[in-house]
Amino acid sequence: DYGCYLWMGWIMTDWRTELLDTAMQAKDVDSLLNEILVVTRWLGFEYVAYGSQRRFPVSRQRLFIINNYSDNWKATYASNQYLNIDPYVAKCLKSSQPLVWDSHLKTCNPGFWEDAAAHGLNEGWGLSLLSCDAQGLVTFARSGEPVSVTELKAKQAELCWLSHITHLSMCRLQQLEDDRAVPVNIELSLREKEILR
Repeated sequence: DYGCYLWMGWIMTDWRTELLDTAMQAKDVDSLLNEILVVTRWLGFEYVAYGSQRRFPVSRQRLFIINNYSDNWKATYASNQYLNIDPYVAKCLKSSQPLVWDSHLKTCNPGFWEDAAAHGLNEGWGLSLLSCDAQGLVTFARSGEPVSVTELKAKQAELCWLSHITHLSMCRLQQLEDDRAVPVNIELSLREKEILR
């Protein structure tokens, strides 16, 4: 018998079991994201984002991004090419440790953070994950209160677990929906091209 949780008037059985079952049975990334969003909100965040880059084949790397951010933020992020300068993404991709959007991180490229805040993205937590074929980044964000030490102690294990399930499930589904991934331009040196021939 699973423990129950009260969430927005609904009694939820153990969300880990339910989400694991749902993730393994999901047929598309959009329905999976909606299920992950239910747990994301239960954990106190408004937004969830997942991005990954396939590592192989090297000659055909693809970038995949899915989230429930506003269309305005998605357009702003793309048009300003924020992926290339986002200090959070840069730091996460160099570490396997969870990262909180703290005041120190927000000193890097303050214009980016001001723009994010203007779109309701003030606080967040994320984790970079590496599997045999892809590197992924799962982010949980909100417009409200900063992520406190007390909250981290209470929720970090759940956030890590949810991140891992998100990454593994999205990787599986990406293979079925490869057309949603965007090709990544890779500039090879002359020597690298010579070796690949």
